[in-house]
Amino acid sequence: MKENKLLCGKSISTHFGKRKFVRFRKIRAEYPLQHLCMDIKYIPVNGRFAYLLSLIDVYTRKIMVYVLRRSIRQHDILWLLKNVLPEKANAPITLRNDNRNQFIAKSIRAYLEEINVIHEFAHIATPKDNSYIEAYHSIMERELVSHYEFESFRHADMKIAQYIFTYNHIRKHGSLGLGTTVAVWNEYFFRQTSDKQSIAVKPEGLSRFF
Repeated sequence: MKENKLLCGKSISTHFGKRKFVRFRKIRAEYPLQHLCMDIKYIPVNGRFAYLLSLIDVYTRKIMVYVLRRSIRQHDILWLLKNVLPEKANAPITLRNDNRNQFIAKSIRAYLEEINVIHEFAHIATPKDNSYIEAYHSIMERELVSHYEFESFRHADMKIAQYIFTYNHIRKHGSLGLGTTVAVWNEYFFRQTSDKQSIAVKPEGLSRFF
């Protein structure tokens, strides 16, 4: 493509410092909050775009929290993470995302390093490395976004909130044995042995999120 001048003069920069790239595409999660994935999705709103930042738990497929903004900045990502992650990770927690500038920011990486969260990046132009959140955004596109022409930011925010509640509490997930994400979450925390409960972060304080 370069020889035939099909790249339109564009190139992908990888000079953002050292990063830990994904080694294994498939994640084997054994408990909630062990592996998390985040990404940003474009939402068309009245001829413009809003940006949806979502965080998914791989074990339960639960959307832990999201923010919808006209632009996503570093402080939005920090707000999202601080409302889900513990003050200090005593058990292994891995956060996976792609290579957007917001995710590569020094403030994000420094924060995650400080609380002992492993931060790993998908390989450049390899969305399959972040397939769990990509699959969720694809489902949302098919089940919600493609059915609406959002008239305003408020309209989009309302519909997305309704959809995420349905996704977590009502929608049956084939990967969960046709259970809901919240049912799997609750089953782990309230029915497993006390040993397992001590491994993962307990759900207190997360009730105002999805």
